[in-house]
Amino acid sequence: MNVAVSSILLFLVFSPGIVFRRGYYSGKFSRKYIKIDLIDEITWAIIPGMIINIGCIYLFQWITGYTINISSLGFLLTGFNNNSDSSLIFKKIETNLIPIALFFILIWVLSFLLGKTGLLFVRFFKLDHKFTSLRFSNHWYYFFSGEYLEINKYNSLEDVEFLLFEVWVDVGGKIEKFIGFVDEFILSKDGGLENIYFLVTKEEVKDNEIEEDVEIEVIKLPDSGDQNTIKYLMIPSKSIIKISMWPELKTDHLIADRVNI
Repeated sequence: MNVAVSSILLFLVFSPGIVFRRGYYSGKFSRKYIKIDLIDEITWAIIPGMIINIGCIYLFQWITGYTINISSLGFLLTGFNNNSDSSLIFKKIETNLIPIALFFILIWVLSFLLGKTGLLFVRFFKLDHKFTSLRFSNHWYYFFSGEYLEINKYNSLEDVEFLLFEVWVDVGGKIEKFIGFVDEFILSKDGGLENIYFLVTKEEVKDNEIEEDVEIEVIKLPDSGDQNTIKYLMIPSKSIIKISMWPELKTDHLIADRVNI
């Protein structure tokens, strides 16, 4: 019985770290895009969890005036053999169940908001561009959003009018090249590319090997009245041979080298 109670209590104590991590990897950097490592999970749970818990204990006591008995918490964490002491503690828990529930609701909400704030801070100041240790493992987002150009100092996104992508696809043994815009992409559980949703403005068919030195030309979206030239495709990654990025600059010229992947 004491082992089960201690396990539940340990989870509650370290849960703010898990919630903080979930807030930090929200949005485009959702956790489902992040490779999970057990050591990282434990580190994220323990270190932020302890810091957030200590801060929230003082904050909760200041707001509500309710005093959290740390000695009772330690007694439950380390196990208990004294039935009279344990009965007294559980009686206090039952009496103060609502304040305890409010405390954990407060700490979970604050943990998520702190994680989200950390994400916004890193992204606003582009710290993930400057420091590898802060860079998210969702590398496909950096590529398809064009932020890859800033990270590797090709161009600033402020100088880019729009991003064109050239996708070489194996369709039943026939190689087709599509030029257009990536609207959305889906990642697999291991962080690899699952498929992309592609707005096609031009396509070509190649019966032989891929041509590496294709003449660069600026492809514009057709007028709204010419709807027949637009195709919206879902392309599975297993059919993709190569993807090239064409950033078109606002000065009406393209960078010399396409970025390939």
